[in-house]
Formats: sequence, structure tokens, C-alpha cells
Amino acid sequence: MSLSTGSSLCGDNDQDLLFDEEEDIDFYAMLNVPKDATEDEINKAYRKRCLIFHPDRHTEDDRKEAEKIFVQLRRAHEVLMDPKKRAIYDALGVQGLDTQGWELVSRSANPENIRREYEFLQRLKEQELMMQRVHPSSSFIVKTSCAGVFYEEPYDRYPPQLVGISITQAVDCAITATNRVGLTGRVKTGNGRGDGNISLMWKKTAGKFHLENTLTASGDALSVSCRVARSLRTRAAIIVQPTLQYFPMQGSLVPALTLIVVNFFAISPNSNTFLITVYSMRLRVRWQGSIILNLSPSQSAVTTTLVRTENNQPKAVLNFTLSPTNSNIRLVYYMRNPEHDSFTESAVQVLFKKWWDRFLALFDDHSRDREVDTIKQEEAGRIVNLMRSTAERIRREEEKKLGIVILEAR
Repeated sequence: MSLSTGSSLCGDNDQDLLFDEEEDIDFYAMLNVPKDATEDEINKAYRKRCLIFHPDRHTEDDRKEAEKIFVQLRRAHEVLMDPKKRAIYDALGVQGLDTQGWELVSRSANPENIRREYEFLQRLKEQELMMQRVHPSSSFIVKTSCAGVFYEEPYDRYPPQLVGISITQAVDCAITATNRVGLTGRVKTGNGRGDGNISLMWKKTAGKFHLENTLTASGDALSVSCRVARSLRTRAAIIVQPTLQYFPMQGSLVPALTLIVVNFFAISPNSNTFLITVYSMRLRVRWQGSIILNLSPSQSAVTTTLVRTENNQPKAVLNFTLSPTNSNIRLVYYMRNPEHDSFTESAVQVLFKKWWDRFLALFDDHSRDREVDTIKQEEAGRIVNLMRSTAERIRREEEKKLGIVILEAR
């Protein structure tokens, strides 16, 4: 008679058939063998027990109970026939077998060493659980300037310079299924000036609504914002974000309101309202494109973005921004290291001369400047004539003394 009857006994459902009190079961007692039993003795006892408890030898009423015992017999046989698993079971019991990560530590038959390795794996498991709960993240950004390399004259060129460093640490923890809290700290230095802030966030999701409250404190300001987002349809949403900033040094409050409409276009008459319109679409496999229109009283811009993805993560990002004050092209490339759960980001940005200023210069009236230049030239000519006689006298005196006479200087 076969010792197996099909997938119901050796498939993925075996774990469901194990007793909840498995950690209290003695595998040696189940097979009725001593703790120093040999492999032959274990195999003989296993075959004998299987002939008794095989589900095919029982009626429908007793089949379910027989299946549970049969699965435990197979579990006991598997453990006791494996020298490594048997050593772990003898030292720690079933709970040691259920511990993940034994492949990361050295295997030893010494019970004391096995207990130490088990304690190490338990501490490692606790650390992993903590990491999963708080979702810590960090970033280290170094900014350099290569502008000096591209100067036209060789003697004006200079090597790349370090212009800024920033470090960010963040944690995000789920309180309930719909509520999360987060804490973010950031410090940076650039152009000889240091800065930093700390932010406390609370996020809540309820159906189509998403609420995010943020309190940010920095050295010179305190900011409170409330971000409310609602899904309108597939890939379309509207986001309203009021913000209130307080500057203690000036004792002033600065309110603002940001309106973000995804895949829609609208203009608000409120002068303190900023509008960001986003339209994105999939261009082809692993390529995503978007156009962003940003309207504000101080600065407006149109940005086109191309994103190349790899394993659902950005691999390269190309941005082209057209703005009256800051037109630029920016390329970002990511190198990821899955083994250490880290990535390196490299970015290069090319700034264009303010084309808006050059455009306005076409309509400037330069007649006044030309009149000023003419007056300055006439004044310089009169000064030269007044000093001509003095210069002639000095020249004659130097010639008599056989001195140096400079005829032309540039």
C-alpha cells in the first residue's frame, strides 16, 4: 500500500492540518523511538505508524482525524531524518524549527551554540518587525557645480566644487488601517548657510478622500498645512492644500492656498491661489510621460517629464522646464542596490539664460543710452585736450633726461 494518497496529504494544505499545539508534541514519542534512535529505527517506526494511521485505512468519519495524525507523522519523520533539523529540535523544540533564517548562521551540533544562534535569530526577527512597522528611510544628497569646467578661456576654468549637502531621515508608522503618522527630519548646508527642519505628519484615508496634515518647524518659521485630495475618476483627482506660515522674527502670518487639478484645467481668481495641472500617460512599455502646468502670481512654468522605469522603480528621469525666470533641462539617473536596499541618484542640470529678458530687450528704448554715451565721449575729448599741453611738457623733460616715454598704452 502506498504511503501517500495525493495532493491533499502532501500539498500546500499540510500546514493547515497540523495541530495548534504542535510545539507540545514529542516527535520521538509519536514514532515510539528513543532519542538516540538510528535512521533505520526511525524509518521502521515511521512505516509501521503509517500503516496504522493512513487515511485510506479509515472510514469517512475518522478520515479527517487520521489525516491530521498522518501529517504530523510525516513532519516528525522529516525532522528526525535530517541531522541539522534534528539537532535544532533536540536543543530548542518545534519553535526552533519554525524560526526563519537558519541558513544565515553557521550550523552546529552543540546545543549551547544552537541556543545562541536561536537567540540571535529572534533578535533579528524583532528588528525586522520594527522596521516593517515604522518604515524608516534616509537620503544623503551631495550637490556639486561643474560650471567652471565649461568656461571658454582655459585660465578661467576651475575644477568642480561642492555647493551643498543634505541629510534626511523619516519614519512612517501605521496606527490603524486608515491612519498613519510620520516624522521627518532634514538638515542641509549650501552656499555657506545651514538650514534644517522637522515635520510631523498625520495621514488618513476614507473612501475617495485622502487627508494629510503637516506641522513643520524650522529655524525661522513655523508652518501648518492641510492637504485634502479626492478622486474624481480613474487617474483624475483634485487636491486642495491651505497653508499657514508664521515667522517669529517678523511676527507675521502668511496664508496660502494651493489647488492641484490632475488631468483638468481651471483658473481661480484668488490671487493667493496657485494652480498645478498635471496630465500624464503611458507612452510605451517602461516609459511614462507627463506635462505639468504651474500657474502662480510669482512664477509660472510648463514642465515636460519623461520617466524610464525598471522593476516598477524610476531608472531615469528627464525634465524640461520652460519658465520666464528659470528655464532648464534636468536629467536624473538612479543606480539601485537591492541587496542593501539602497540607491544612488545622479543629477545634472543645464540652465538657460533668461530668454524672457532677451525678448523684452527687443522692445527697450536705447536712445537715452546713446545720448549719454555721446555726452561722455565729448567730455572725455575735452579732458584729453586740457591735458595735452601738460603731457607734451612731461615728454620733453623725459627726453632731455633720456628717460622712458610711453607713447601708447592699452
